[in-house]
Amino acid sequence: MFFMHDTESDTFIRQTWPEKFSAMLKEIGIDSESKDIATDAVETDDYYSGYFCQTARMVTNKGCIDIKILTLTSYKLFKKDNHARSKSLPWGAQDRFQAHFIVRKNVGASAVNYTAKTRLHTKGHFASKVVTKVEWNGHGGLFLKLNADDELNDMISKQSVKSATIFVEPTDTAVRIRGKWDNHISFGITKELFEIYDRIAGHIKSV
Repeated sequence: MFFMHDTESDTFIRQTWPEKFSAMLKEIGIDSESKDIATDAVETDDYYSGYFCQTARMVTNKGCIDIKILTLTSYKLFKKDNHARSKSLPWGAQDRFQAHFIVRKNVGASAVNYTAKTRLHTKGHFASKVVTKVEWNGHGGLFLKLNADDELNDMISKQSVKSATIFVEPTDTAVRIRGKWDNHISFGITKELFEIYDRIAGHIKSV
C-alpha cells in the first residue's frame, strides 16, 4: 500500500499503487481503471506471474490497470522483495517498483521476433550524462521497425538515461514494455514517456 499524508494533521489518504498510478495517468490526460490483483485476463498463464511466484528472488504483483485509449491496453505493477532466504530480515521488501505496459498479443513460437532493448549513445559522466542517439538491439520485424522510426528514437533521446532504457519482452499472452526499477519517490510517468511506450506498442501490433 502507498500512504500519502493529507494536509490535515493526523489524517492520511490510503491508495493502492494501481490507484496511485491511475491518478498519475489522469494528470497527463490518460483515462484508466485500476483492477484487483490477478483479475485481469492477461495474468492467466502469464510468464511473469508464474516466474515471479516460483523463483527465490520474489517480486510481488501489486495490481493491474486498464488503459482506455490508444494501443496500450493494460498496465501491471510489480514490487521487488528481498531474496526468499532473507524474508525474516527486519527491513522487509525493497523500495523498488516497476510498471509493465502491456500489448495483448499472443506471439506463440515467434517470441524472439518481439524482443528488443534500447542501445544508448551518451556523452558526459555521472549526473551530467545525456543521451545523444538511440538504436535498438533485437531480432526480427519489431527490431527493424523500431530502428527505422527516427521520430520515436528522437523522442527517446530527449529522456534521461534511465528513462531511455526500455525493454520489450514477450510473455505467454502479451508483449510487455518496461523500464528500470524505481523507488517510490521516482516512480511515475510523464506524458512524453507514455507517448513513447504507446508508439512502441503500435509497432508491436503491426508486426
